Amino acid sequence: MAGPLWHTSLCLYFLQHGFYDVPDTHALYHGPTGRVSSLTAGELQIDMMNSVLAERNLRHAKDFLDRVIIEPYDDRAAEEYAETMMAVRRLTRRVEKADVMLVAQANALKTSIATRFPRALVRIPSANVLRCTFKAGSSPRLVAVPAIPFPRKAPGHSHRPAPGW
Repeated sequence: MAGPLWHTSLCLYFLQHGFYDVPDTHALYHGPTGRVSSLTAGELQIDMMNSVLAERNLRHAKDFLDRVIIEPYDDRAAEEYAETMMAVRRLTRRVEKADVMLVAQANALKTSIATRFPRALVRIPSANVLRCTFKAGSSPRLVAVPAIPFPRKAPGHSHRPAPGW
């Protein structure tokens, strides 16, 4: 069974703490190596380009990305994105499109997302999120995070501002 997709926050943690060889040694995954979305790979490179030591950090990010499987965003993920975004809009939740795209890709791959900060992802109805926690001297722990239940809108009530706002 393939392991979860690693969220950008988790990849940044590995890079910031000098763990850019973590995919070769850690037990965060159940396959030969870790997995990231092509979206996460792009976000990671942008973050490194905007950092103070851009050249060095970009080199470390590329070394890190060479050690993981980069899952392409394909047609299945695009179809899943459309369905997931419609569900989000029906619930009138405010979420980032990039998060919805990542959840859609994970759903298309029938896997979960490992992250350090699950708060934004659990607002998405079909998200399967694992929170990654670290303790000194031990392997990372992955804990399932349930989705946040939100009540549906009352009939005839809209959370959107009136036209012209």
